[in-house]
Amino acid sequence: MTTSTQNLQFLEALIANAERLKTLLGEDWLFFREHLLSIQARLQESDNEEEISEGVNDVVDLLIDTPAGDLVRELLAASGETGETTRAIDPTGQSHGEPSLAPAGADRMMAAVSTLGTTLEEPEASQDYVTVRVFYGTDRERAKKGFYNGNRGKVELGVADVTVPTNRAIGSLPKPRWWKLELHSNPAKHVTVVSAEPRDPAAFSAALRSAIGAADVPAVLVFVHGYNVTFTDAARRCAQLAVDLDYPGVPFLYSWPSVGRTLWYRTDETNVDWTIPHLEHVLRLVAGDVGARHVDVVAHSMGNRAVVGALRELPSRPDGPAAAIRHVVLAAPDIDAGTFREIAAKLTGRAERYTLYASSRDRALWLSKLVHGYPRAGDSGDELVIVADVLDTIDSTALDTSLLGHSYYGDRRSIISDIFSLFEHGTAPPRFGMSAMRRDGAPYWLLRP
Repeated sequence: MTTSTQNLQFLEALIANAERLKTLLGEDWLFFREHLLSIQARLQESDNEEEISEGVNDVVDLLIDTPAGDLVRELLAASGETGETTRAIDPTGQSHGEPSLAPAGADRMMAAVSTLGTTLEEPEASQDYVTVRVFYGTDRERAKKGFYNGNRGKVELGVADVTVPTNRAIGSLPKPRWWKLELHSNPAKHVTVVSAEPRDPAAFSAALRSAIGAADVPAVLVFVHGYNVTFTDAARRCAQLAVDLDYPGVPFLYSWPSVGRTLWYRTDETNVDWTIPHLEHVLRLVAGDVGARHVDVVAHSMGNRAVVGALRELPSRPDGPAAAIRHVVLAAPDIDAGTFREIAAKLTGRAERYTLYASSRDRALWLSKLVHGYPRAGDSGDELVIVADVLDTIDSTALDTSLLGHSYYGDRRSIISDIFSLFEHGTAPPRFGMSAMRRDGAPYWLLRP
């Protein structure tokens, strides 16, 4: 039996045990069911063994720390994929991040790789990775072991070092995978958070000013992640975007306390509202007297709620902060579409240009619509949000948007290329690969693959 067949049998066994899952997961069952069916449908059409294995890994990550974890282990054993939970290891030897699964029969190999200890694998002499210095602000709780967890904490500022492989497809965010027996991060293969060190405000501002002064362009790229994202994965995504966009300024992560688990959507919703004044404070700092000429913001999914809320509290220029907030990219915004239309006009003057990427293939937004009963601002189709003279709406439905269709802002080359063009040239649509459209007299644009 091939690995692909075993993986598909595992997914089918999960679906066959729907009643047990429903009982174990309670009110979170419907949310998970849609994720599972979406992944299964996509993988049944795939003959790529690694894609199938990655899909199974995603399902295991979703369920392993829930009340359904024992059932998952039982079904993995039945399909020949028995394993034990392991966690990513940072250079200090501390466990953090999401769990992964080591396959059956791995004991001898485990012993062979145990000499790696709890440090990173030594990279090859070619040093085929770059280290990205990511400044960050977060109101997560600092973990006793590891970096930051999903609980609320006080606002902290700091600096993280993230390694990004040079031999990597644009948009990809590789991390260790259990089916490859990759038990430790290797900077030559994986996007890896090496360190995250908090700084006091004075030291942080001095370091940020120095980095901005040394950059090719005195600018800051602020990334605000969405729901179900850990601090570690947010830092990885921020570094990946900075590298793939060839951003000439300084990358900056704002990480709010997402629990980092699929089934904790409602908690994330509460926390993203709670974080708004903290993000406003950090935006004032980054756009303040630290030497930046302009600030660009990329917000994803639920993180758009924090960004929109914080921007509403900032004064309009010319009485605003020292640096102009230039571009604000609203990627797959998980915001009530009706609410967003009402407040969009109030955002004028806070930034020079707003760009909204939407897609009707976005399964996570479809689930959010199911939960709330109303369309989201990141939806396309009949619900596409168009606010003339305020933002540029780009329908990216034509793109193949990954297994769950919700990270296309960061893992599709065409969208990364479009954001690059936006940041580099500041041109209004239509840009390369776009077709101009109109609805009720208002313009929007289709982005082609």
